[in-house]
Amino acid sequence: ALYHNEMVKIFHKVSIWVILGIMVVGVFGIAGLMKMSASAQQGEAVQAETDIGEYARKNMEESLARYRGELESYRSQLASTQDETVRARLQSQIAETEKQVALYEEALKRDILIYYNYNDPFEISALNEYIEYQFEIKALQDAPAGDMESAKQLKKAEECLALLTAALDNKDYA
Repeated sequence: ALYHNEMVKIFHKVSIWVILGIMVVGVFGIAGLMKMSASAQQGEAVQAETDIGEYARKNMEESLARYRGELESYRSQLASTQDETVRARLQSQIAETEKQVALYEEALKRDILIYYNYNDPFEISALNEYIEYQFEIKALQDAPAGDMESAKQLKKAEECLALLTAALDNKDYA
């Protein structure tokens, strides 16, 4: 009874109700501010990721254009030179540049950002291997017919390419 009597006296004071009101508003106000702050930060992170993705895509398109220009330059130099050492060097450069062009074209087609990869750490590795196997298959198909070792290598490369294609299509890099 004594406790009840004291509580009645306390809650009849206006100052207690003011303090309780301030506390309730403060608790819910701080929680609301934290929620708004978290959603604002999340929105900024999504916007930053979008901006980085657009920047990476633009950078990849510029690199692809540069590699295509280099490829045309190498081909025109190859057509105009007669020196065998220069021709061999240019053919090597053409082969490497063709791989880069194929890599960037495939990356843009599959929406894999080479400069900024936030999806999966193995995506770019799988894409590189995919391009390498494509060129290996092309080279093995150009090999003389009837070579059993080349036929075995071709079959194995085609199997690996099929696995990589499935991995890239399904985004399953396990």
